[in-house]
Amino acid sequence: MGNPPDRRDAPHPEWRFLAAALRPWLGYLALIERDGDSGFRFRLAGTNLHARFQAELTGRNFKDVEPDVVGDLEDRVQRAMSLQTPVITGIISAGGNRKFVDLILPLANEGGKIDLVILASCLTDQPAVATLN
Repeated sequence: MGNPPDRRDAPHPEWRFLAAALRPWLGYLALIERDGDSGFRFRLAGTNLHARFQAELTGRNFKDVEPDVVGDLEDRVQRAMSLQTPVITGIISAGGNRKFVDLILPLANEGGKIDLVILASCLTDQPAVATLN
């Protein structure tokens, strides 16, 4: 099949990425990167994630956040990176009263190494779903 064309040169409008289409999601997204030997770090965490994690996480290492706040997120990020596959998980908040669906997408750097993921976490009124991976 080959690689898709460079988006800047895409002849079809549907191939063009419009940042405006992502704007409503930005508050629900986080960039999480591998932080050397010390685990993972939130490079950036959207403002809507503050309620989910009960804290501002931008720039913080997982090890510096209360374990019950991040739960098994480190394991799920590691799985997405090592298997190079998306990880979808239903999560019940630490208080047990809110349900979220997390989607973790691994991203490769210019050298092809997976060292960054995007976390999309959205509040849902649906029952928590089982991990698919």
